[in-house]
Amino acid sequence: MGSGVGLREVGYFDCAGGVVSTASAGKLLAAADEHDVNIKWVLETHVHADHLSAAAHIREQTGAKIGIGAGVRAVQHLFGPVFGADDVPASGDFDRLFDDGDTFALGDLTVRPALRQVVCADNSEHILEPRVMQVLVALARAQGGIVSRDKLIEQCWEGRIVGEDAINRVIGRLRQFAQSDAANAFRIETVPRVGYRLLLRDQPEPQIPAAAVPRLLADLERRDRLTGELRQCCRVNDVSGHVAHLEGAGVST
Repeated sequence: MGSGVGLREVGYFDCAGGVVSTASAGKLLAAADEHDVNIKWVLETHVHADHLSAAAHIREQTGAKIGIGAGVRAVQHLFGPVFGADDVPASGDFDRLFDDGDTFALGDLTVRPALRQVVCADNSEHILEPRVMQVLVALARAQGGIVSRDKLIEQCWEGRIVGEDAINRVIGRLRQFAQSDAANAFRIETVPRVGYRLLLRDQPEPQIPAAAVPRLLADLERRDRLTGELRQCCRVNDVSGHVAHLEGAGVST
């Protein structure tokens, strides 16, 4: 069984109807069960202002721990009295508060995301561009699994529409670093028309589970369809109409 990390898992809340749902989190739990992944951590990227977090639900279902940046203390201190939540502890309902200096190992490398710093085995230090570090963290968290381009956009570009060149440039910079004499601890593999995965040096190429193939193909078809619609949008210069069409299809713009 593999181990996994959930990142910024969102719950559903309909303000007008007063309805709360964990359906989105349920899909994550089902996918983890399908691929035999044991969720160890749920990482909150920030305090949610306009929606609910499903982290507590995932912790209840899996026993995973919830973590967030230590700066949440200041947020709780400022907004607790505003919402009459003076009984909420400064650390909130989190299992761990991560400080800026927290690190993780990637083969022989030590990665310090908050500082955008990678320390190599020879103790040389390298600073990565912010977006390059975000992509490195996203790929490393997948632990050899495939991360689709859509998922990278969601996690590293906050879901904004970005061109293929932007993703290719960041992957290219990350590959340059990975292939340098100082790093040489991992490689970035392209899975044609699907996404990317990070493999440690000498790590054998993992096989894609048969059960995951239909989902990957569905994601690919969806991406190709949206790409075609965006190209058509550019050709006819009718942005508003196509944005409305995409939103009607349930795609966040």
